[in-house]
Parts: sequence; C-alpha cells; structure tokens
Amino acid sequence: MELKLDLKGLTEKVFNYMTRKQIWTHGFIRYNILKKMIKFITKINNNYELRKLFLYMVENEVFLKRKTNVRSYLYKFKNPNLPEVINKTITINFN
Repeated sequence: MELKLDLKGLTEKVFNYMTRKQIWTHGFIRYNILKKMIKFITKINNNYELRKLFLYMVENEVFLKRKTNVRSYLYKFKNPNLPEVINKTITINFN
C-alpha cells in the first residue's frame, strides 16, 4: 500500500495556519497536541499520514525539538519572524 501525500503543499498549509495563529507563543508542547492541530488543518484522519507529515516538518526545521528528562520529546513551532542567528566559537591558543 503506497500513500501519496503532497508533503510540501500540506507543510505550507500547516505553516501558514500556525503562523497566522502565532503558535510559537505556546512554547514547547507535546506531539499529541500538534497532531490534533495538524489533523484539523489538513483534514487527514490517518495517524500514519499525520506522523509522516509531522516528521517531514521536523526534518525541515518547521518545529524545534527538545528532549525531556524521560523518553519523550517536546516540540515548538519555529517563529518565522525571528532572524536566524549563527553562533560560532573561535578558540585561539598563544604558545
């Protein structure tokens, strides 16, 4: 059984909705809550398809991922209005 999802189109649809609703203000939340939001936005009822779409969005850095102290993760919608900051450390040794 092969599923054909338009991952880019659905990602754009979810991204636009969550940007309009400013979901990043909720902070880090569980996958289950995000799954319900994505289900509402895309009208997809299949859990496998929802998970596949979510993992595609995590892979493309639409969501930030943080590990909790137990074996689970929390996710945060990335604020598209923030500038991207690149942090680099430079070590200089004088002998």
